[in-house]
Amino acid sequence: FMVCPEYFTVKVPLTPEGYLAVRTLRQEGVPINFTLGFSVRQNYLAARLANPDFVNVFLGRLNQVVMDHNAGTGELVGEKVTLATQRALQSARNDHKEVSSRLIAASIRNGEQVAFLAGLDVLTIPPKAMKEYQESGISSVVSHIDDAIEPGIDSQHSLAKRFPELWELSDDFKSFVDDLVSRSDLDSMQGSELADMARERSVNLFHPFNEGDLNKVQEHGKIPDLNAWPETVALDDLMTQSALQSFTKDQNALDERILSFLK
Repeated sequence: FMVCPEYFTVKVPLTPEGYLAVRTLRQEGVPINFTLGFSVRQNYLAARLANPDFVNVFLGRLNQVVMDHNAGTGELVGEKVTLATQRALQSARNDHKEVSSRLIAASIRNGEQVAFLAGLDVLTIPPKAMKEYQESGISSVVSHIDDAIEPGIDSQHSLAKRFPELWELSDDFKSFVDDLVSRSDLDSMQGSELADMARERSVNLFHPFNEGDLNKVQEHGKIPDLNAWPETVALDDLMTQSALQSFTKDQNALDERILSFLK
């Protein structure tokens, strides 16, 4: 970053250690994209605690996890989470002058999503989706940020009750965040202490994944098998860990390949 700071934004994943590291980095003026977010509450906590330049919702993966489990069509699930996150960030920016974080709608899959998500802070759009949008014939777009979105989830499915916490921001969670950011020892807090505080407040955001758990996560890939995990493991937490472990697996493979050329 220090080599050419005007062209770099540092990516940090949403973990207990990541939340606190971003807080320190932002105090040092380092531009941060706080990545691998999958829920309103994850990103609200990030904005209030650390104020990164950007937070994310990987919305395409949220639609996919519904479809992969035959829990509905998956339509508008990620979009609902993304739009709810935008509302929460707008509220946080209005109510807390220290918050300026902007939202990135990530993992966009098609042109319809490009049009539907108009009005968000930032969209990262792959060329294929952009081409679909350009060729769709849509001449005007409207914001759906304040709309009531009905996601494609089968309410009778056994997994249905695991999804609403992705777009809900409860008063209890906001109270937890208020208490956290008011702590006098916040800047010396460790990741384990943040996770412990969350558990003490019944905030199931940081599951204590052991080595066996992480190996299982890696085996499943970016989209986790929800049937393999109890409801005590929150979906947003599991999605983040799945994304992180998938990246770790790919990075390890790349490192090994590079090393093979150096031997």
